[in-house]
Amino acid sequence: MTRPDTPRDERSVRSGDLLGEGATARATVDEHGIVTQWNEAARGLLGYRPAEILGRPVAELLHDSSPARAEVPAALRSPSPPARLNGRVTLLRRDGSTVELGLLAHRRTSSAGAPSG
Repeated sequence: MTRPDTPRDERSVRSGDLLGEGATARATVDEHGIVTQWNEAARGLLGYRPAEILGRPVAELLHDSSPARAEVPAALRSPSPPARLNGRVTLLRRDGSTVELGLLAHRRTSSAGAPSG
């Protein structure tokens, strides 16, 4: 936290100042594991246009060697799915190459507690 009178060159840099919200790859997946939203940063990272990925199973993006390939669908099918998933995943790019990265997924619910996508 800095005081308003702190000279600009002495202020700390927040992560939001370095990377805008649009630099974060985001996808929304429904309770059945189907991709329902896909942002431009996700397209830049994996190469899929929204029309190519929306409506498809998220599992198709997970490389066979990724432990998440089994864990994510199992979590989605669970009678009590976790509120959050995080860890390392290996994703498949449109060109066939792979990328390993950190994944943080939150379960969205409506005000009534039902899953929302």
